[in-house]
Amino acid sequence: LQGGLYRTHLAANAVGPFHGPLIVSMRPFHKDDVDRVIATTARTPLSHGAPLHIGDPAKLGIEALDQATWGDVVLPNEDETAVFWPCGLTALQALKNAEMPLFISHAPGAMLVTDLKEVFA
Repeated sequence: LQGGLYRTHLAANAVGPFHGPLIVSMRPFHKDDVDRVIATTARTPLSHGAPLHIGDPAKLGIEALDQATWGDVVLPNEDETAVFWPCGLTALQALKNAEMPLFISHAPGAMLVTDLKEVFA
């Protein structure tokens, strides 16, 4: 289940010519599971880590969850809430805005796989 990716109104930290909006992914979770999701994902800070926002997408500048900027729309059911994580497409937007003549990156849903191990906190 890919889920939607959304451009927020939050600016990522600019470095030199690299700048742009924070891009987030959203996954709906049952309201009773959110604390466990936070605890579980916080243990993997190099793989997105804990969510950066839970609940109202408008606080991120997302006007409509049913209109993802990229990816498939997956809406929360009545007993679920929207949970948002920073997305690697933030870096792609910063690269595009820096007007680099050439760069290599990933596409939504197609991430780099390496033999580097995640360090669990």
